[in-house]
Amino acid sequence: MYLPDGRARARGYPVPMFLDEGLSTPADVLTLTGDPIPESTVMVDAYSRIPLVLYPVGADTVWTSINGGPAIPLYSRVDYRIDVLAAKVGTAESGVESERLARVAQIAAEQSARAAAITAEQQARVAAVTAEQQARQSADAVLGGLVDAVEGSLAVLDGRVDDLDAAIEAKADEDKTVEYLDVYNGLFGGNPFVVGQATTATTLTAPASAGATTLTVASATGMLAGVLLATNQGTASQQILKITGVAGSVLTVTPAVATALNTGAAVAPVWTNASHVTFDTVGGSRAYGWWLANSRRSDNTYVFFEPNPRIVWLGDSWTAECIKEFRAELTTRLGSGTTVVDAGISGNTLVQMMARFAADVAPANPDIVVLEYGVNDIYSGFTRTQMAADLERAVAMCRAIGARVVIPGIVPLSDYPTVSRDRSLELKGQATSAVFPAATTSGYLTRIDTLGLPLPASTTTRAPLNIPHGAAPTSPVDGDMWTTTAGLFVRINGATVGPLT
Repeated sequence: MYLPDGRARARGYPVPMFLDEGLSTPADVLTLTGDPIPESTVMVDAYSRIPLVLYPVGADTVWTSINGGPAIPLYSRVDYRIDVLAAKVGTAESGVESERLARVAQIAAEQSARAAAITAEQQARVAAVTAEQQARQSADAVLGGLVDAVEGSLAVLDGRVDDLDAAIEAKADEDKTVEYLDVYNGLFGGNPFVVGQATTATTLTAPASAGATTLTVASATGMLAGVLLATNQGTASQQILKITGVAGSVLTVTPAVATALNTGAAVAPVWTNASHVTFDTVGGSRAYGWWLANSRRSDNTYVFFEPNPRIVWLGDSWTAECIKEFRAELTTRLGSGTTVVDAGISGNTLVQMMARFAADVAPANPDIVVLEYGVNDIYSGFTRTQMAADLERAVAMCRAIGARVVIPGIVPLSDYPTVSRDRSLELKGQATSAVFPAATTSGYLTRIDTLGLPLPASTTTRAPLNIPHGAAPTSPVDGDMWTTTAGLFVRINGATVGPLT
């Protein structure tokens, strides 16, 4: 169209550009290099297109006149051919002019509609982007609030965890006391073996509903008044019933049946003789083992509660008879890693048990020691004072190796009914007094009598006795021992010896 110096490359129709319909204000027309074109007039050949027109911001029309003809608008985005412009001043036939004008109008309408659509689309996109940004801002605000709330909740949770840790530690200290279970009353209800009683199980020939006070059995031989019977042995529905009357094959019992019993259910005597329970799968040994394993405190928490504990059952013939059910029940409830060591020897007294403590108990490094004793001590004629002293020493030995102590208690003996009852009461008073809890939680051994304190030999992994570092006692007494970071100290004959390093 035009050379860079402004000279016209083509010669033909002059096409001047104006900003107004009155053709009074020439438009600024520039070459491609930005130089002004003389008189704002573009020269084009007959069939070339009008050059690209860059409209001012906000404008969509410029005006032109072909050969001095009428003002013709040049619309934004409409592509005019020069012969169309020429036709407007009579250089083409009217029919063609009308068709071309219609075509121009159509193109203009299409371009306008397209521009409107583009504008609407752009506005919609802007609105969508704005909405998205607002949504993100809102989401960010909500997320920020959630983060704050979570952080606040975590802070509260941390506080509760700290409280729980403190409670667990306090409970652990509490659990390091002597646990007394009172088997005399808790399982047997103070009822001993009845001379002449049956010692083998029988079955029901008719069902017994919950609340029933009678049982119809297949054999009532040896089912005497006062005999203890076990039902649902080794289950959560286990119950000990006492016969109060017999009429043929119908037994009257107390208390009332708690859980309905079906025809064929086993009913087993608990006692087999004056000092032992029946040793079978449905009798007293199973009932005793289950009762011991599931014993609960006054607050309804289990006495045996630690996951996978190491337990040594130190005892006499009762240990061997009842440990199977005890071990099976604890393994099911506390985990397959539960270890229960049978340290029972028939005929042993508590003194004899302590004599083998270093060999049978300490090497197992138990969490819990079950002290099953009393029958042979009573048969041996030990006095109340001696039995109390032996118990104190046994507890001290168990606590010295860091074990919690569980004492089932004295069983009722039919040949020593008064002594077994009195010893049971005395043991309960001793085991539940403040002496043992104070001694065990403080870590002091309250009594080392003339038999001494048997301890296992040290190994490469553990020492048999450990006294943690602490502060020196303000007023030590003879025999006290303690350690600080300075060494070991001993109080002897009114003077403190140490540090021993």
